[in-house]
Amino acid sequence: MKKLRKLACVLALILVLAIPAPAISVAGLNSGTYYIPGSPIQTESAYLAGSTYGDVASNWLTTAPNIGNYDYSFSVMGDIQIVNNYFPDELSKLFDYVVDNAAARNTKFCFNMGDITDKDKTEEWVRAKEGYDRVGKLMPYSLLRGNHDGRAQMEKYFGGNSAYMNSVDGSYMGKSYMTYQTFSVGIHKYLVLTLDWFVDEIHLQWANDIISAHPDYNAIVCVHCFLGKASQTATTVAPTQPSYPFTQSSYTYNLDINNTDHATNPSLDGIDIWNALKGNKNLKLILSGHIAFDDVGYWEGTGTNGNKVVALLVCPQDVDVSVAYGSGSWKFPTTSAAYQAGKTGSYNGMGAGIMTTLYIDSSDDSFFVEHYSVLQQKWFKSSSQFSFNLDLISINDNSTGSLYTPVIGM
Repeated sequence: MKKLRKLACVLALILVLAIPAPAISVAGLNSGTYYIPGSPIQTESAYLAGSTYGDVASNWLTTAPNIGNYDYSFSVMGDIQIVNNYFPDELSKLFDYVVDNAAARNTKFCFNMGDITDKDKTEEWVRAKEGYDRVGKLMPYSLLRGNHDGRAQMEKYFGGNSAYMNSVDGSYMGKSYMTYQTFSVGIHKYLVLTLDWFVDEIHLQWANDIISAHPDYNAIVCVHCFLGKASQTATTVAPTQPSYPFTQSSYTYNLDINNTDHATNPSLDGIDIWNALKGNKNLKLILSGHIAFDDVGYWEGTGTNGNKVVALLVCPQDVDVSVAYGSGSWKFPTTSAAYQAGKTGSYNGMGAGIMTTLYIDSSDDSFFVEHYSVLQQKWFKSSSQFSFNLDLISINDNSTGSLYTPVIGM
């Protein structure tokens, strides 16, 4: 059945590609700085210097939020790099949380926000693969390549003829770091599309074509960096722009898939991604990470066709850092030469290991956001437990509804 769906998607895409696509206009590119694949861009001291130290008593909730009625849920893993590298024994607990709650919460998909690893080390990838292999037996999932993740390592563990690649509907040039897949839940059909850490106009044209070829699917675009803080001190978020230092262009590869140099074809920012894809009426949700943010960042935009689009920023890595630092879990003191040199190794204690869950109520297309620390077994910040609504496309809205088969047991 999956092969037939893939064939149908390929045929549909061929028809779309046969129609000349309008050129994407992108302005205000940032020259950025180069990042060599596999090298760390931050030392441990840099992590602490940038941490917002969110681990204060008033931020933690011991009482579960009132989620209300829901039909199914999605699991969202923000940047897991800190737990994977510094507290490796704790990483499996994040995957346990997804697997153990899948049936009770009717979890239908697991999203990853990139920075699967911290130093792109083999042992980090092995741990991640073991976890996602477990998740994949219960539900589909998507993976993102963040700026800490090398293409070669991601291809080694999740590319080629891997279980992950066999579960998706298609990909850009057969690569694991840019894929799309479809799935159905009750009255809703979803298209999940992932963009690589390095993304240019060619990649966005590919994404635009895929989304356009699935007009009756609710499109969810996942990219490592989309939302960023509006300013260095702001508590609100907006699509990253070249004027803000922590953009996708700030840390990226100096070569793209076509081997053009960065100055000729630089990686694009959140605002460029938005401008390229907002013309799709079925674009509903954009998920991103990368920009460390204590809260779940929320942004609401209006597409060219008047459709409401919500973007969420899920990146609790600073909370992992601050919890570990506050409890004395960091092995090296900040004054030691080993620490200042960014030495990695086995660290005592644990971080926060925060997991975000989206609960969807089909009766009114409402989403409830739950932000929960698996390792601390508490909810983090009342401001990160909230709800929003989307105007989702349903089977009842579409002329192609006769081709739709609801998931059994929904």
